[in-house]
Amino acid sequence: MKKNLHWLLALWAVLACGCFNVTDELTIESGGGGTFSTRIDATRMMEMMRMMETMMADSAKDQPSLKDLDLKDSLMKTWTDLEKTPGISEVRRNVENDAVFTISFRFSDVNALNKALANRSRDSAGNVKDPSSYTLEKGRLVCNLSSLTGMGDMMKGLGEIPGADADSAAMNMEMIKMMLGDMKYTTIHRVPGKVVDYTNKKAKLSPDGRSLTLEIDLLDQETVHSMHNDIKFK
Repeated sequence: MKKNLHWLLALWAVLACGCFNVTDELTIESGGGGTFSTRIDATRMMEMMRMMETMMADSAKDQPSLKDLDLKDSLMKTWTDLEKTPGISEVRRNVENDAVFTISFRFSDVNALNKALANRSRDSAGNVKDPSSYTLEKGRLVCNLSSLTGMGDMMKGLGEIPGADADSAAMNMEMIKMMLGDMKYTTIHRVPGKVVDYTNKKAKLSPDGRSLTLEIDLLDQETVHSMHNDIKFK
């Protein structure tokens, strides 16, 4: 039991450094440019970090992952070169508190958008997984994202402890879900016209027919999540 508790505490520390509730909003304008924003809410993670510190021994509190965690600084570094990216302008960084902030910018065309988003889709080796996140043609927007901007991989294997049986893994996963609550990744795509067709049927069309919202539960490991969506509009 003690071994499992130590493992769970370690897992929570890892999650607190890397997983968040994220909402991405992409607006495509008639000229091919537009705006993009991402809002990251790590309130639950910060609450868990504070709770962990009260549960752990004093010696464990001195570990770098707990003592030196600067969530805002770590996430901002993902977008370090944003202002230097050709075709990107009006970059804004809004920090609401130590766990919630938003980054937004304008892009001149979809190529500039893809270059800006490339930094966020790098894997641990520094390789870009989705060099062309979006494709834009007349009356057609395609989301080419093959992953949850790195977040999906982080959720794989949660609840698994080497040597533990399936029941134990399921119980651990339920404990994690109870602690984390909802962990969602939401994308909103707005287009300059009425949507006439889209391939990802898990997305929800807005009442005005001009935007699609896709919400993914990052803790749902039994479902194969697809970001791809071929959106046609006129």
